[in-house]
Amino acid sequence: MAIIEEENDEEEANSEPEQVLNVEFDCSQKKDGGIVKKIIKLGTGPSRPESGDEVTVHYTGRLLDGTKFDSSVDRGDPFVFKIGLGQVIKGWDEGVAGMYLGEKCVLTCRSEYAYGKRGSPPTIPADATLEFEVELLGWKSENDLSGDGGVVRVAKVIEGEGWENPKKGDSCEVSFEVSKKDSDGKMCKVKEEQTVFMVMGSDEEHGGVPCGVHMALKFFNKGEAQRLLIKNLSSRGKKNYLENFADIEDNNDELYFTVTLKRWIRMEMICGGLGSKTCIIEPAVASYETPNEGATVVFSSVKVYAGKHDDFAKKGATNDTFLVAKREHLVYESSEEEGYTFEIGHDEEDAVIVAACEEGIQKMKAGETAQIIIPSEFAFGEAGRKFDQTGKSVQPNSFVTYVLALKSMERAKESWAMTGEEKAEKAEKLKLSGNTFFKNKDFTKAEAKYSQGLKYVEADGQQSEETAAKIKALKLSLCLNCAACALKRQMWKKVISLCDDALKIEALNDKALYRKATAEIEFELYDDAKSTLKRIFEEVDENHEEARKLRQRLKQKEALQRKKDSKVFGGMFSKLELFTEDERNKKPKSDEDMMRDTEISMEGLGNMMGGQGMPELAEDGSQRAPLPMSLDDLKEEDDFYGAKAAMTETFPFEEEKLKLEKGEKMSLESA
Repeated sequence: MAIIEEENDEEEANSEPEQVLNVEFDCSQKKDGGIVKKIIKLGTGPSRPESGDEVTVHYTGRLLDGTKFDSSVDRGDPFVFKIGLGQVIKGWDEGVAGMYLGEKCVLTCRSEYAYGKRGSPPTIPADATLEFEVELLGWKSENDLSGDGGVVRVAKVIEGEGWENPKKGDSCEVSFEVSKKDSDGKMCKVKEEQTVFMVMGSDEEHGGVPCGVHMALKFFNKGEAQRLLIKNLSSRGKKNYLENFADIEDNNDELYFTVTLKRWIRMEMICGGLGSKTCIIEPAVASYETPNEGATVVFSSVKVYAGKHDDFAKKGATNDTFLVAKREHLVYESSEEEGYTFEIGHDEEDAVIVAACEEGIQKMKAGETAQIIIPSEFAFGEAGRKFDQTGKSVQPNSFVTYVLALKSMERAKESWAMTGEEKAEKAEKLKLSGNTFFKNKDFTKAEAKYSQGLKYVEADGQQSEETAAKIKALKLSLCLNCAACALKRQMWKKVISLCDDALKIEALNDKALYRKATAEIEFELYDDAKSTLKRIFEEVDENHEEARKLRQRLKQKEALQRKKDSKVFGGMFSKLELFTEDERNKKPKSDEDMMRDTEISMEGLGNMMGGQGMPELAEDGSQRAPLPMSLDDLKEEDDFYGAKAAMTETFPFEEEKLKLEKGEKMSLESA
């Protein structure tokens, strides 16, 4: 690591004379007279923009004969550029760098500091010396990390390694010491160097360093050291960037932190963002290869820790190994002599490593030790788990942390390298694995297996006719099964998408149409649901019993929606606006029509009470009739045209209610 000399705070970088109005002087770096500056309005100090800073200026450019060729002032549009990056002529890069905020000056630039021998036709001739009246309106320093002077990079002390920077959530090992300026302006140390472990950007754990350090660390490389000026601006109505740093006795407005980023550990989210994988020991030999689906991995060590959410919720370093887990929570440890072999994607009964852990394992490299935190619903859930080897148990609803040392791996063949037969075999295996999870009502894991299987069932034109047909059938089955899982998880949008994929394979597949219509109704896409149901009745089966019940469900949902809309909008809009064009053109219903609607609704509710309502999905994906329910269990949304009230008020005798629950038809008049 290269050591970089620190800037001397006492040394004045300004080699120019004091600001004096209307005095010309050479401000070029070479002092060759190429840029002559005359200040016509004094600016305010003490600092000036540096190379890389973004400045905002107003300017007017003239030839020496007074001809104006450009002016941001006339346009009313200030000019913005970065100093020292060659975005403007050399005379500006050097001349503006010497200006103070609010300063206005005239820069006279010889042609080699302007547009040279070519000029800039047609307004600027060749070899022209130019005169610019420039006003520095403001600038944003690339070293001013907070944008308000609260966190400023003063100097780089040690050059870092590589190009990567830590990100929010990463666990960092940081050392720092603190200094301040005394009344004479000299630096004095107020806190000796110390090392801390912190979670980058955490609102809960700042690791004993001020929030300004968190802001700066995202610009550090590994091993880099910088000196930071961090201020408390809260007294000026802004922010306290020294917040969470209470080790200094007096309330200083500004402190200098010399910070070194010794290392950091990247945290990667798994389990839909609820769990995490963290590398706690990096591989001795750098490698980019990780286990894939179907790979066989060998762990030299497997440790399992279990505890409450609070034990693992703060995902950060607590000591120099970056472990969150504590020895007291250890429930299982593998034998050091034998190690532990695990196949990714193989659903072994009573396995120590749960399936949800695979996502983290597939991010590991050989020689790495990782900590993988799994939330309870992805681990052993409400059942918990007892390990016979140790006699210890994971209590129900416990978070589980794995500490895994990956010794070696044997990667499975990638899908692009497989033959059609191998792809079909892999997809079939994943489908069967998903079916096992589905039967156990673990729909999340089942869906994950089906989704993995879908990666292997794309036709590539190289397969035999028989294999292509098999892959096509597998893709259809996996789409339907995946949709069934999404339906159980009430992920309506995903159900619709998967069913559409299935319908591209088999346009009139009744399961795909039925599940799509179900999701459309629950997602309140009532017009789409009507179209899907119409296809079932017209193109699949006009007597489709489940679809008929689903249509009844659709009517109930629409009626409930109209009822809600009328409550919300009844006092704001005309009632006519709550209905479609066709409904507005209809005549009001007669008493006879309304009675018939109520009879139909009563029949539907009677079916529900008798267990003949909307079918449910069984564990194997098939449909089954729902269980009977009592009148009291019927929800308000199932009450269509006041049928429930009609039952209670019109059928006061118990025997008549029993008849209705058995599904016997009866009219209001006969009752």
